[in-house]
Amino acid sequence: MIPDLRPGDPVTQHYRKFDGSPHWRFDTFFVGSDEFGIWIGGTAGALMEGPGLSVVSPVDWVGLIPRDEWFVATFNAAGSDAFAHTYIDLMSVPEWDGSMVRAIDLDLDVVRLHDGRIYLDDEDEFEEHRLEFGYPADLVTTVSSTAERLLDEVRSGAEPFGSVYAEWFARWVAMRA
Repeated sequence: MIPDLRPGDPVTQHYRKFDGSPHWRFDTFFVGSDEFGIWIGGTAGALMEGPGLSVVSPVDWVGLIPRDEWFVATFNAAGSDAFAHTYIDLMSVPEWDGSMVRAIDLDLDVVRLHDGRIYLDDEDEFEEHRLEFGYPADLVTTVSSTAERLLDEVRSGAEPFGSVYAEWFARWVAMRA
């Protein structure tokens, strides 16, 4: 169940791997929601913690946590110092517990770089974990087909990957001003 949040409320994102081991955990803020899902904002300087690794975000960004989709997306400002413009993590359908959202990271990532190149990343990790963790066949099918659909949507500029994210980024910037 998605919580009743107001703009600016904190949202903790807590992700694990299929075997239950920790993946990433970090804090963000609720920006708003629309037909695509819940939009959250992250700040430059925010700490993101993973297993044996802490990363400080170099830029502000917005993220999309869909209601019933197998991904979480991050959008960085065009031309920013961030690695990619769009980074989509394939995950189990996110689940809410109060203001915390949880999901299982399923390795594959759809990436759009600032120069426009788009590719599917971590196919080797997905295959390794499929064998190591024993991903069920229906999970493999769902994640693989979702990754292909997301690649097509990002390439074609389908929403929310066309321009909707930019409107939410502008709202996030305005909220912080």
